[in-house]
Amino acid sequence: MGSCMSLPEPLFDHQTIMIPVEPEPVRPASIRVPRPESTDDDQTPELTTCETGD
Repeated sequence: MGSCMSLPEPLFDHQTIMIPVEPEPVRPASIRVPRPESTDDDQTPELTTCETGD
C-alpha cells in the first residue's frame, strides 16, 4: 500500500499546487493592479478596498 500511495500523492500534490497557484493569483493581480494605476490615481483607493475584502 505504501508504494501505491506514494505514487498518486506526489503527482496530485504537484498538479493541484502548480495549476491553481500559477494562473489564479498571477492573472487577477496583473490585470487589476496595472489597469487602475495606469488609468487614474482615483482608482487606487478603490483597489485597496477590493483587495482587503478578498
